[in-house]
Amino acid sequence: MIDFLFKILEYCNLYDTEVSYGNHLHGKIITIINRSEVVGRPLAALLANDGAKVYSVDIGDVLEFDRGNNLQLRKYRVMDSDKKLDELLPISDVVITGVPKAGYRVPTNLLKEGVIAVNFSSWKNFEDNVRDKASIFVPSIGKVTTTMLQRNLIRLKRHQLNWKIRYSDERNDDKFSY
Repeated sequence: MIDFLFKILEYCNLYDTEVSYGNHLHGKIITIINRSEVVGRPLAALLANDGAKVYSVDIGDVLEFDRGNNLQLRKYRVMDSDKKLDELLPISDVVITGVPKAGYRVPTNLLKEGVIAVNFSSWKNFEDNVRDKASIFVPSIGKVTTTMLQRNLIRLKRHQLNWKIRYSDERNDDKFSY
């Protein structure tokens, strides 16, 4: 699912593959609405490590993920930000949402012209007229996220069972059961 996002950014010439690793998104501003531990926070860290300035917006606050001025840091840092969402949307090159509420909508009038708008939620987080401002709009990848998480859970369980079976065989433990 995250590879999908990078392909979109590359297609829109925001992800510069000509520069060295870790600088591909230098100078880009990305706002992620919803700082979940499953998608939001890891995605913010990943994008910041690739050079973007990322604003992670959650219910109570905004955090800024970046690698410092001119990418002087090797790893991203996280700082509190006093910016509000309505200040961030007009300057964001990319807006990614993952708000798990049916009634939440990003106001189209606040979006930057040519923004890349990506909805990670199972709900519609953008207003219907988002295409008026967005150069690319991905309306839903929430189902893909859910499917990938389920696939990863199944893989993890299989891996866990294979390890238990191997460990059991090595010990010749006939009492092992699933």
